Amino acid sequence: MYDVEAFSADCSDIIVYETDALKEYQFMIDAIRDTEIFTVPYFEIVRILPAVEDGFVDYANHLQGDSPI
Repeated sequence: MYDVEAFSADCSDIIVYETDALKEYQFMIDAIRDTEIFTVPYFEIVRILPAVEDGFVDYANHLQGDSPI
């Protein structure tokens, strides 16, 4: 689970990417934005919402004193 609602309440869909190569990720996103799905446009990127995988679990553990900050 991804804790998107911790950052925003108006998210409809999310895409999950995981990478160790930030530059390649950047190039992939730029390439996707150059495709018809965004240039025609069929979709509009309104905002990018950062999310934390299992963020609610980390927070609950923190409240219980089970995780360092």
